Amino acid sequence: MVAAADKVVPIFVDCNWGRANRDITGRYGIRGYPTVVFADPEGKEIERMRGRTPDAIIRQIETVADKHPGGPAWVESVKEGLKAADKAGKPVVILYTDGGEDATATEKAIADKELAELRGKVVLIRHKIDKECEECKARKVEEGGCHVLLLDPKGESLARHKGAMDVEAVAKALESALKEWKKRQEHEY
Repeated sequence: MVAAADKVVPIFVDCNWGRANRDITGRYGIRGYPTVVFADPEGKEIERMRGRTPDAIIRQIETVADKHPGGPAWVESVKEGLKAADKAGKPVVILYTDGGEDATATEKAIADKELAELRGKVVLIRHKIDKECEECKARKVEEGGCHVLLLDPKGESLARHKGAMDVEAVAKALESALKEWKKRQEHEY
């Protein structure tokens, strides 16, 4: 069931039996708990979970994920993202973001449908830029705009970009980093 769950981004909303988060329960017409709603990246309801057995849940998750490929699944922790990348044997893309226009444009470019295949070859990490953050200091990420670091699964640099990136620039950066990573792998064996 865990492998199927990797195809969706689970969001837990504590409704406290109708006493909390009424905006969300109202939006989706929630009347009973627990209720599982499948939604697209914009929040539009796709369908609700029907089955309760593990097999039925897995089938429905896989069907929804196949019919509605969403945007990228971001890992919010650099440490966890690097661990996942090492386990999966995939390179890493870290978007260091201040939430501004450049970062928003770059995140949108990374999420573009054209890049779905390339995104599947990497682990995506989104990290907020903070001048006090040890992670930002260690990777020499300053405040302002956005920074995109492409790393191998062990955390070694493949490429680095600063500022807004469009879909074409993201595609080139990912292709270049994947090519460099493949070259490094060939030299290791």
